[in-house]
Amino acid sequence: MITLDADAKVVQGLVKLCQEIHQSAAVMTIKYRDEMSRHNYVTPTSYLELLNIFSKIFGKKKDELVFAKKRTKTGLDKLLSTENDVV
Repeated sequence: MITLDADAKVVQGLVKLCQEIHQSAAVMTIKYRDEMSRHNYVTPTSYLELLNIFSKIFGKKKDELVFAKKRTKTGLDKLLSTENDVV
């Protein structure tokens, strides 16, 4: 089961985005087959893999943003502390 810790509106947008990506891949697969005479398959499993990869990237980026936010807050706290020490 894939879960995203995000607002419901954001999750709905991401669901639509993943659906569009999967549908575009299916269309491009047909174009690829027609132009190159080679087969590529877009399956429900590939859609689940897309969701899994997207979930991992989303989680990683969220962690990076949380870390950056903490770092910025720490820096601002130190600046405020220094300002109070100087005054």
